[in-house]
Amino acid sequence: MEPYTYRILARAAGLPKVEAGEEHLFPVERRLLYPWPALSDWFAQVLEQELGGRLPRPQEVYMTFDHMVPVKNAAQEKFIRESRAWASSKGIHVVEGEGIGHLLAIQEGWVKPGMVVPHFDTHVSSVGAIGALGVGLLKEMIYPLATGRLWLKIPPLLRIRLTGRLPQGVMGRDLLHTLIGKLGLERCGGKIVEFGGEGAAAMALDDRITVCNLANCLGAVSALFDPEGASWEDGKSLSFSLEELEPCLAAPPSTADIRPLSQAAGLPVDLGLIGTCAGGGLGDMAAAAHILAGKKLPAGKALYVVPSTKRIYQEAIRLGYLQALAEAGCFISSPTCDFCYGAAAYLGEGRRAVSTQTLNVSGRLGSLAGEIWLGSAAVVAASLLRGAIADPREFWEGGEGR
Repeated sequence: MEPYTYRILARAAGLPKVEAGEEHLFPVERRLLYPWPALSDWFAQVLEQELGGRLPRPQEVYMTFDHMVPVKNAAQEKFIRESRAWASSKGIHVVEGEGIGHLLAIQEGWVKPGMVVPHFDTHVSSVGAIGALGVGLLKEMIYPLATGRLWLKIPPLLRIRLTGRLPQGVMGRDLLHTLIGKLGLERCGGKIVEFGGEGAAAMALDDRITVCNLANCLGAVSALFDPEGASWEDGKSLSFSLEELEPCLAAPPSTADIRPLSQAAGLPVDLGLIGTCAGGGLGDMAAAAHILAGKKLPAGKALYVVPSTKRIYQEAIRLGYLQALAEAGCFISSPTCDFCYGAAAYLGEGRRAVSTQTLNVSGRLGSLAGEIWLGSAAVVAASLLRGAIADPREFWEGGEGR
């Protein structure tokens, strides 16, 4: 049987089969974007001034207002107002106050398994968690917007079979970091990574979202999970045991510098962030609450918790997670992307953060001289509680698989 990824691409192209290296135009059923200066406004300018304002099937386009939330100055307010007016005039779905678009696409059912979904942002690969193929295009997104079709030279495929279950205190972020450390650009660069096997089927949705969301850290075009339950006993895929994973981090300033947590344990930390499209799911809230319930953060330590969508926020309230986190001393925010790129919190010179955000480049949380270590929500919560990078597995009895 053909790999799942190539089967959905063949279906989208209306062909019996496709192969790596072929070039095709794929009609797309969903197009996603958010307002961002020099991108979304450039798309609007080109469409209006050079293409006669044509936007085919606008009902299939979703614009999520998840950056610059809340607006912080007059320039942002003007940009958001103009973006809203343009999108509304075109019949685009305007989504405000609901959360981060990459997660909403899954949560609200805008994207279904088997769809091919373009966005200018590479983190659209998040939809791979449900078996859709997200493709990040930057300015080349103008073509799908203007035509409703995606031109794609089909990348080669790397299939990874997962076995077992994640141990307690180990999360999808740890799988992603392990893959970066072991495979990275050498094996994944320019490819689509497809996950399958019994371990993939057993992974929680939040863990799958994190793995797919950060496919660009592997150098991959995208990543997705095969939802069809294929056995993958074909000898043509790599195999990883989830049961053998341990917590690990990406050291600043590179997402490719992967360290076992044991190598960083004990480094003092000042700030933590649990949120963003890569780590603000309900499972992330649950892991943090499990560690922090009934405890207090040390004086001078700041932990920002930002659920990725309003529904996750509400469910985390209902289940008591946010109350536990607030009582522990966390700062709880409504959904926004702004913490991820340093527009909502500041990490000062000589200070260290551990975070679930997407990048740890210098300045991503403020000062160019601040350090950002990337890890799972469990690692962040454990580290801020201890005041230094710490292993979250100590907070689970026995560490049995989940």
